[in-house]
Amino acid sequence: MKNVKHYALLGSLFLMTSMVCGCGDDGGNWGSADAMKANIGYATNSPDASIAAENAEAYKPPAEEQSNDFEPKAFTNPRNAPQSTFAADVDTASYTLFRLRVHNGMNPKITDNNYGQPSPYRTEEMVNYFKYDYPAPINDEVISITTEYAPCPWNDQTKLLLIGTQTKKLETTPASNLVFLVDVSGSMNNEQSLPLLKKSIIQFLPTMTEADRVSIVTYADGEKLVIDGANPVKDRAKLESAINNLKAGGSTNGERGLELAYETAQKHFIKDGNNRILMGTDGDLNVGISSEEELKAYVEQKREQGIYLSILGFGYGNFRDGLLETIADNGNGSYHYIDSTLEAERVLVEDRDSTLFVAAKDMKFQVSFNPEKVSGYRLIGYENRVMAAEDFADDTKDGGEVGVNHQVTVLYEIAEPGADVAIDAYKEASPAVVMPEFKNGEMASLAIRYKMPTGDAPSVERTFSIDMPAAAMSNNMTFASSVAEFSMLLNESKFAKSGSVDHVLTQLKSIPNSYYDKYKNEFIELVEASKPLMTNK
Repeated sequence: MKNVKHYALLGSLFLMTSMVCGCGDDGGNWGSADAMKANIGYATNSPDASIAAENAEAYKPPAEEQSNDFEPKAFTNPRNAPQSTFAADVDTASYTLFRLRVHNGMNPKITDNNYGQPSPYRTEEMVNYFKYDYPAPINDEVISITTEYAPCPWNDQTKLLLIGTQTKKLETTPASNLVFLVDVSGSMNNEQSLPLLKKSIIQFLPTMTEADRVSIVTYADGEKLVIDGANPVKDRAKLESAINNLKAGGSTNGERGLELAYETAQKHFIKDGNNRILMGTDGDLNVGISSEEELKAYVEQKREQGIYLSILGFGYGNFRDGLLETIADNGNGSYHYIDSTLEAERVLVEDRDSTLFVAAKDMKFQVSFNPEKVSGYRLIGYENRVMAAEDFADDTKDGGEVGVNHQVTVLYEIAEPGADVAIDAYKEASPAVVMPEFKNGEMASLAIRYKMPTGDAPSVERTFSIDMPAAAMSNNMTFASSVAEFSMLLNESKFAKSGSVDHVLTQLKSIPNSYYDKYKNEFIELVEASKPLMTNK
């Protein structure tokens, strides 16, 4: 019998209901790669769905530009560091970057493509691209919590712990003040960049109401306020005309574009509303502030005004994935890579509320492991979201923003006492190890802190006990663990052990077809299409 525990975080939530969106059931048959593309809306020769084969070489980015470097953590001894602390992350760019490469017949394993830089496959973004069947929060609860514990599919010496959260839907949609910050520099002059960005905005406009306001700021050599606080219903024709007339050319002064976007958002600021900049770019900033640290400091300062910054990544060649992730994370926004009009529809239409509205601000996780029951633990993914244990209760330390009707899925690989697993001697940089109190000898405890989406109230903390025997995985855990295993294979992780593409496919196809939606069906087809492209299959 599957061993799954569901909990709930208590607390009021701004303008929300207890409804939750379940996974769609759009099929369950795994057809050809062409059928998969049709299912998700790709046309084989559609210029905004894939890059032509002759552009494959141009797609290889220069070594100094791409993703943030990260090293997967080894198994940590809880006697040295009993607490694992990290910020929530709901970005999804890694998955669509993977999908784009496969659609263009490229080996998705970055090292095999001789790119000479870190992989962009952040496992948490791969896993969190998909929706899972987590229970909805009830009554006045902010989020629900699900935990599950099972044997690890790729290592017979370890177990796997899943932690899943689900936030509420909106009860009433607040008014939005949105500024589209559009990169019209020369590097955006290809079909996968500015033309796709323009189509994405036009897809989004019909979702807005007369209570909302839309502005458009462009930047290249200079910045320009193209549309200033328009009514998206009455001014729809004017907005669409302005968007369609955008053209690319020149260098990229992202600093002045950001400054004008924040000024415009502040001018039309809606109290208790959604004030947000949606920046569409390839991240190739080459004028003004362009370094990662400078941009991080700039958006950190601006987020205190109550204006959030989300990133929509487009294009190829000089695409700077790591820089864009940093800007979004520190601008209290999310980061998505748009590889097609169908992905734009998913992010901006299907998941509109999750993309635009925050349910819990500065969310942090802290899992404390009992050394009597756990000899080593390893957080899978979230490498660049890890925090010091003492930062968990410090409200001045930034966490992650989680949208309404959104999920966060976390996986830990666990070594129990006696397991044949190498345990790292890593110790946290804190004055002394303070061993948490474990009631009733529990295996671990989970604490989550978050702030309400509006106001300056201190963060709320909720704690839960984690103590259950390992049992067969649910459909949720089977799918999430399969995505994580495949991500490790793409990254050529030493922790993948017995993992393989064939094993991933076996796991995925063991799940009843009724569990799948079109995106999960597509993942199976992408894994199958990856096999002949990857070495060491």
